[in-house]
Amino acid sequence: MATLTIRLPDAQRDRLAAMAARRGVSVNKLMQEFAARVLDELDRLHGSAGDRAPPSPGPSRKREGRR
Repeated sequence: MATLTIRLPDAQRDRLAAMAARRGVSVNKLMQEFAARVLDELDRLHGSAGDRAPPSPGPSRKREGRR
């Protein structure tokens, strides 16, 4: 399983945490559920995700100005 780190405004993270708590799941599990739903919906709308996925950007580059 891969690890993905995203940056969100604090208010969005707080809303996700509250939603996860109401559902009795972790924020991680909630995001897994959201990702699965979005990918399923895109597959229904556009066909197989493998046919429409953009090319991988390759190795990540060090970003300037990171904190």
